[in-house]
Order: sequence, then C-alpha cells, then structure tokens
Amino acid sequence: MEQVGRLFITGQPEAILCRWEVVGAALQLQERAFEGRTWTLELQRARLSLGGFNEDQIVLQTEGMTFYAGRPELEKPLRALGLMHIHQALGREASRVRHNVRMSYVWAGMLFLLLALSGLFGWWVTDRMVDAAAAMTPVSWDIELGRTCYKSLGFAARENHDPRLVRPLQNLADQLTRPYQDQGLAFEIHLINDPQVNAFALPGGQIIVCTGLLENAEGADELVGVLAHEVQHVVQRHGVRSIYSQLRWQLALTVLVGDSSQLHAQLLSSATFLAGLSYSRDHESEADRQGLALLAQLQWSQQGLLKFFQRLDKQQGEMEKHLKYLSTHPASAERKAALEKMLSPVSAEKSIPLDWSALRSALGRGSQDVSPGRQ
Repeated sequence: MEQVGRLFITGQPEAILCRWEVVGAALQLQERAFEGRTWTLELQRARLSLGGFNEDQIVLQTEGMTFYAGRPELEKPLRALGLMHIHQALGREASRVRHNVRMSYVWAGMLFLLLALSGLFGWWVTDRMVDAAAAMTPVSWDIELGRTCYKSLGFAARENHDPRLVRPLQNLADQLTRPYQDQGLAFEIHLINDPQVNAFALPGGQIIVCTGLLENAEGADELVGVLAHEVQHVVQRHGVRSIYSQLRWQLALTVLVGDSSQLHAQLLSSATFLAGLSYSRDHESEADRQGLALLAQLQWSQQGLLKFFQRLDKQQGEMEKHLKYLSTHPASAERKAALEKMLSPVSAEKSIPLDWSALRSALGRGSQDVSPGRQ
C-alpha cells in the first residue's frame, strides 16, 4: 500500500504530496507529481511532534522542511529504528495528547455543570415569576377564564339539567365551599352526560361532574372526596398557575414591568388549551392534602377519596381509557400511600348532607328537564 504524506518547504506556499519510505535512519521522500523530485529527511536531526485535527499526524521538522504523515502508518516503523530521541518524543507527545483528552472531558463536564446550574437557576427564577404573576391576577380573572374555557369545551349539548340531580349536587358544593365564600370565587356545578369516571375543575369555580362518576361511585363519601379535591384545585388556583407555568419565559418581562393588562391578555388567550393541560404532581398532592383537611374541618368522612382511588386502581384498564380531561386522578400506589398518611381522625364525624339513594334513583330514571343551564 502506498504511503503518502505532505511536505512543506520553506519559501514554497503549497504542500507537496510525497511517497515516503524509511531507509536506514532517514525518511526517503519522492514527489508524486510528474517531476518526481526526491528529498532525504535525516531522522537523527529531526524534531518530532504530533499534529493534525485529532493529533493523528506525525510531524517531522528539519531545517527548511516539515513533513506530515499519518500516525498509524509511520509510528511503528519509527519506533523500530530504536532512535532514543524519536522514542522519547513519541512517548512525550502521546502523554500530552492523553492529558489534553482528559482535560477536554473535564472542561466539557464543567461546561455541562455550568449549563445545568444555569438552567436550574433560571427555572427557580421563573417559578418565582409564576408566583408573582398569580399574585398580580385578581380572582375575577380566574372566573372569566373558567367560564371561557367551559364554553370552549362545548359541553352545552351534553349538560344534564335534571333538577333531581343538579340541585343536590349544587347544594353539596355550596356547603363544601362555605369556608371559601369570602374569596370571591363562583362555584358552579355542571353535570354532563359522559361515561368518564371523573370530575374536574376549571379556574374560578366551574366544577364539571361526569355522570360516569355518579354511576360508579359507591357512596356519598366517594363523591364528596372527589369534589373536595376539585374544590382545592380552584382555591389553590392551580389552573391559572398551570397556564403561567407553561408561559413562564414569556411572563418574565410582563412581571418585571408590572404590565397587568398584558398578563390578562396572555391568560385569556390560553383558555382554549387549558383543558389539554394536566395538573402537576405537586398540584395533585396539594389538592389531596387540602381536600382531606377541608373534609376534616367539616367533620365529614375522609375515607371516600382513598376508596375511590383504590377501586379505580382495580378497574384501571376499563376506567382510565375515559380519563381525558384536566385532573384525571392518576391512582398510583405512591399517591394512595400518601393519602393514607394524610388521613386524620375526626372526633365526631357528621353525616354527609346528600341523599345518595335518591340521587342514584334519579340518575337511573334519566333526565326529564330540558331547560337551559347556567352559563
């Protein structure tokens, strides 16, 4: 196989392609061009180093000449000569290359760490921006956003207005939300004909209950447990915070300049995709914790939410295929274990103010009411 390198001669700007061959203690070079000039590079007097893009070239320099050849091809025959200064130079250069490679990994690692820390710091800062934006947002905007989102979901055609179902649900919600009546929220129950075993909350107080939840819940305690959870999504403003979290980088300038009108525009423009968001694990955990605290405050059973999740887990394959809206209650073992730890004893548990049998009976008979619902 022909061995080729590049020869640079002082005073000649372009490299000369040469065939090379080790002869004795010299490198014989022959130009590949038509002229066929030859040179002899005395290795005893040559200075050796490594060069090229990946240090894959051996560089031999003598007075007036510099020759580059591939390291894999030339190194072995050079070592075979037994020239001490060549052997030492190859070892020294190999150590330098290894050191440079190690240092490149060190610098790359430091750069990656710096970028990671910068990203974490940026995320922490924008988390503070989310908190600041929520603080700048009046509750009336939550209500406006929730009603806009409800209309965009197109539930009007499927809303169930049977007073035998809607009134007891609204009465239950009114009592459940009594501790928050001074916060300016507008809690409204919407019952929709949908097989989902679910309920979900929109900002400001719109709570959607699917008939599938009423059909599959085994008692008023399960229903009220789910509703207490959803009430907390509203009270803790998780919907607005979820939107702001998605828009965290756009929020920075808005919060810094204090432009609340721009904030309002950003919030309302997000109403159409709010239902496509999922509450974060932290939001779900907070809604569980605060929901159970609310039930304890009212002295109602706290067991319903846990029982609901336990049954949902057993019937997961059939039920969860329907869970497609906001707050879909992932019934993980971790979450159920957390709920068990959150349960607190209630000294004098009161009965839940709902006639469960009458509600299920009305549900079984179907709705006769076709009056328009509240919007």
